[in-house]
Amino acid sequence: AHALGWPRRIESGVEELSLYNCPNLSFEKPDLDSFPCLRYAYDAMREGGALPVILNAANEIAVEAFLARKLSFLGIPDLVLAAMQELAGPFPSQNMITEDDIIEQDQKTRNWGLDRLLKM
Repeated sequence: AHALGWPRRIESGVEELSLYNCPNLSFEKPDLDSFPCLRYAYDAMREGGALPVILNAANEIAVEAFLARKLSFLGIPDLVLAAMQELAGPFPSQNMITEDDIIEQDQKTRNWGLDRLLKM
């Protein structure tokens, strides 16, 4: 709600999170071999450019295909990695990325993913 309403506050209908009510939290270093999409997300954040948009759109297409039983669960990271490798590149202007740039890259990636799934 905070991100969607910025700079205004909107009511989400969810109680405020209190970590005091979650007494047994523990954290471990993530296993990036077991969770390759998390590794790809770290890579996308580090590299920047269009990669975060590509990763997000490819992941959404892959998960949708998995839920429709058109892609195996283990096929999700394969599709995401292929999209990142084949579509990676900078936005037209790294200094001023526009909403239109993001929407265009998102649509390009979704079209690529759907085309790739049809060929499988």
